[in-house]
Amino acid sequence: MKKIMFLLCGLLLFTGCGSNNEKLKIYAASSIKEPLLEVINEYNELDPAEISLNTGGSDSMAESISGSKSCDIFIPASLKQTDELTEEEVISGDNVMPYLDNRVVLVKNINTKTDVTGFENANQAKSIAIARSGVPIGDYAREIFINTGNLEDILKNMKVKEYNSDAEVVEAMRRNEAEIGVVYATDVAMNTDDLQALSEPPKDTLNTPVTYPVALVNEDNTYAVDFIKFLSSQKVAETFEKYGFSINENIDIEYSEEIQTQTETEAVD
Repeated sequence: MKKIMFLLCGLLLFTGCGSNNEKLKIYAASSIKEPLLEVINEYNELDPAEISLNTGGSDSMAESISGSKSCDIFIPASLKQTDELTEEEVISGDNVMPYLDNRVVLVKNINTKTDVTGFENANQAKSIAIARSGVPIGDYAREIFINTGNLEDILKNMKVKEYNSDAEVVEAMRRNEAEIGVVYATDVAMNTDDLQALSEPPKDTLNTPVTYPVALVNEDNTYAVDFIKFLSSQKVAETFEKYGFSINENIDIEYSEEIQTQTETEAVD
């Protein structure tokens, strides 16, 4: 696999690279809040740091970064936000790597009865919960509905409830505020008591990669450099995979010696 490299590879990339209690600010998509909190705890077990995590809509956080560079690391739910920040020269393209992959699903509350079976006949529902345009999950949903040919019908004939983030859509569906909704597959995995997946998008209706990049915003924060290095460790990969995410194929995971030796032995056999 191709390995993603950073301009800062020449800097010290091992835990312990800064003094304890140094501040590290992370902005991330609301859909990765739970696993990311777990990863932060894992990092602090090795090298305690004062880490603040702000989660929400990827587009609004990107606007904040564009205005003030108010964080050290940015993990949105779409490549669009980091592409725009790169074009604005707020961040360097060499400091961005595609990291996690997710899937989009159509869902209902587990207690809701509906005749909808998938994105193709979603316009048969009376109401839908969807993130607004500009929020990655909202853009993914609109792309799917455009390509299935029913977006116009949905907007005209259904009660459309728009929200500012994926987390708000999930909460709305947990409260049974709409007949159907569009969220990530990982949201369903983390809310099995409330949400049920109806279907994934039909083939070729979502051509935009559902990829979460990691961007180094503040090159001067050594903890930020170190934390990004930590994201490529075996333990972190397993944490995200436990929540239903997959690691992007461009990432080389640094396996433990035991796993690496076993892999090399199997390759020889």
